[in-house]
Amino acid sequence: GSQTELAVVADTFVKIYDLSSDVLSPTYYFIVCSDKIRDACFIITEESKFLVVMMSTGQIYFQPIIPECNASEGPVYFTIEFVVEHANIKEADSQVCEGGVSIHYSHSLKLLFFSYQNGKSFVASLDDSVCKTREVFEIILKNNTVTNNGKTTTLPLTHWSETYQHPGLICALTTGTNNPVVLTIKPESIQIYEVKALPAKSKVNGMVVVRHPSGNQGNPPRTTVLLACEDGNLRIHLVANMSDTVLYWLQPRFQPVTPLAYLSLQCQKKSIVIRKRSMPPKIPVDFFEHCQRMQNSEVDFLGNDILHVYNKEQVKHRFNVGGLYIANTKLGGFSID
Repeated sequence: GSQTELAVVADTFVKIYDLSSDVLSPTYYFIVCSDKIRDACFIITEESKFLVVMMSTGQIYFQPIIPECNASEGPVYFTIEFVVEHANIKEADSQVCEGGVSIHYSHSLKLLFFSYQNGKSFVASLDDSVCKTREVFEIILKNNTVTNNGKTTTLPLTHWSETYQHPGLICALTTGTNNPVVLTIKPESIQIYEVKALPAKSKVNGMVVVRHPSGNQGNPPRTTVLLACEDGNLRIHLVANMSDTVLYWLQPRFQPVTPLAYLSLQCQKKSIVIRKRSMPPKIPVDFFEHCQRMQNSEVDFLGNDILHVYNKEQVKHRFNVGGLYIANTKLGGFSID
């Protein structure tokens, strides 16, 4: 979870930027040969980093992020296929399960979630090298089909997400209908909860799951599902705290001793050596997560050099109309504010 690294995923490439060093040129640049990228995720271990992409044909590729792949040496092609073996994952006409939809990796559970166009969704555990699946299980839903003109379509899961401070809880939405699905995961079992939004005709536009303090002092925190519906309503569903499955990973024996240990429950203790800095610390640059375009009416162009020839409205008109320009009589150039 770096605050300065940014990954831009398009249908033909993935660019990874380190905004603390360069905001224009990517650090890593990965491209595909002929297929299209449908989704991507990262697998980060203590030793290495991997980029995993789901392709439109259903193939899954992974790429180690190593110094040899630096963008200064040119783009790197995805060539290493991630092999997934399951009886219901079949290839036909150069497509796996009619094509890929989504992929997500849970670092807290060390599980890989992925889905296909034929409506099948899966969860897989990985081996120690994280380059191969160990066990693959299909996620079977009861209400993930729609009928249109007599044709029944099975809907896969997408928009995978996890809940902060509540490990073991995985949320997803069905493609098209956006029906919320909550998975509670234990080492030996997976329970599936399909959340129904009432009324049934009200489509869910978004979902978020939060862990928050209980209203009554002394009671344990609660986990709540918030659904934003297209009719403008915000619907709230409480995840029952009485379920052993829901609370399994919240048991004290699984909780870290210190807040920093939450980042890696299995991290080995390492000696810490404190050294005095000979140079002042390098503080990474800040950046905005999104910006809003300014309207032309909100922009003014000033400067004595320009206003000597034009008024404010003339300058604004010439900048906003294509093919026009501004000129000045000064031979040494001019400035504009």
